[in-house]
Amino acid sequence: MRDLQGIVSGGHEASFDHFSRIVRRVLKVPVSVVSVVEPRRQVFVGASGLSEPYATTRETPLSHSFCKHVVWGNRPMVVTDARTDDRVIDNPAISELDVISYAGWPIASGTGRAIGSLCAIDSRPRTWSEEDLGVLSDLAQACSAEFQRAEDEAVVTENLSRAIFDSVNVAMAFYDNDDRLLLANELAWQAAEAIGFRLDAAPFSGSEVREADNETPVPPENQLVPRALRTEAVRSPMHWIGPRGQEIAMTGFSKAVLQPDGSRWGTLVAAHDVTHLARALQVKDDFIATVSHELRTPLTSIVGYLELIQDELAPEPGLVADALRIMDRNARNLQRRIAELVNTADRRGALELRPSDVTDLVRGVTTTFAEQAKASGITLSMEAGEPHFAHVDPVRLEQAVENLVSNALKYNVPDGQVRCWVRSTSDEVHFGVEDTGIGMRADELAHACELFWRSSAVQGSAIQGLGLGLTFAKDTIEAHGGTIHITSRRGAGTTVTATVPRQPPRARPAS
Repeated sequence: MRDLQGIVSGGHEASFDHFSRIVRRVLKVPVSVVSVVEPRRQVFVGASGLSEPYATTRETPLSHSFCKHVVWGNRPMVVTDARTDDRVIDNPAISELDVISYAGWPIASGTGRAIGSLCAIDSRPRTWSEEDLGVLSDLAQACSAEFQRAEDEAVVTENLSRAIFDSVNVAMAFYDNDDRLLLANELAWQAAEAIGFRLDAAPFSGSEVREADNETPVPPENQLVPRALRTEAVRSPMHWIGPRGQEIAMTGFSKAVLQPDGSRWGTLVAAHDVTHLARALQVKDDFIATVSHELRTPLTSIVGYLELIQDELAPEPGLVADALRIMDRNARNLQRRIAELVNTADRRGALELRPSDVTDLVRGVTTTFAEQAKASGITLSMEAGEPHFAHVDPVRLEQAVENLVSNALKYNVPDGQVRCWVRSTSDEVHFGVEDTGIGMRADELAHACELFWRSSAVQGSAIQGLGLGLTFAKDTIEAHGGTIHITSRRGAGTTVTATVPRQPPRARPAS
């Protein structure tokens, strides 16, 4: 059923307020309303003279409604004194809204069905004259015509919305503020069916949702629609949905939809099918892992034999010693590059979460890089701070921080600085790495976390690297349910700020 309140919103409220003012002025009553009766409440789409809080909320529970009798009976209702009328003698509106006498006339939809009423309310007993009732009857017919015009406009708008929803290659669903489904396209219904739930029935979650590893189940409260309906906006990571062998990868988002007056209309939930991209990334990761492992074994042997030759020959300074030293240095550089590739290929592996002191992790990384920083003439410092604990994978998170600090040193300037810090709130731990290095332009910053990407300033330099550090760090932080934010300016350094939740993502309470 179409939302009746939604039909009359969007520019028609002023007309219904106008009808209420006419009734109040002509019939000389303190209050007049145009009501729409819904299953659990009545909504005042037009009102004049209402006291607070009803003048603001524009609704009451159905228990307070006189108008429901008009709708249910599809005929006018006239009450001289509600305190002695068996139909409404127990209605709370008598005491709470001072409704003593009442005259209401049906407002009809295009099908002729009563959906509300135009009514006059007095705070004292009143015998309504034929002229009073005639005025109400005439104005109620005009109200019905206005409502039907609004309904026709709503049908056109809904049909247009459906056409737009069905034309895009995105699963889309729109819910009102009471979590009722108003509109959804076929792709959304198909996605919900694959997960194992109905879009139009709580709890809006199913059993066939898994995280990016395609193994770890996503709890109901962390699935896209439940999260969207309890928060203002959601950007969901990639999840696999559907039974094994038929699964598809989807990433979604939601946002609040506002009416022209700024009030919330409802929530739009959308999800994209990224299965081809996910499969392509997996193929690329598998290829990188295979090549890396195939290269690592013979290279380890080469490095070992170089060490053996150097120890065995112990050559005097000269051409042979220099050649062996250069070979050893380049072989070890290649080992480091291969290690980076292996880490990148493994970056989407399952996390092993446990309570860890993030401050201690970051401090350990700064200690590891202290000699490298000193040799490069760069000041590396750690802002002193108390322990900040979070459920993280300490090995993976430490690797992410190592990448951030390594980048800050690698792309710095002579006599530059690198500063690390850790802070926290009740729910999250924040850490950052700030440098005074070469920085990036705004257009470069947009690509900073892309796999194998390197800025133009770095490509033309002798600075070694594969463009993997930020990619690994971003993927690791996001795998923890966190976020990473980068600010940078060419010639003025770069700041990377990361946030991870204190509790593991699937254990966090619903917000």
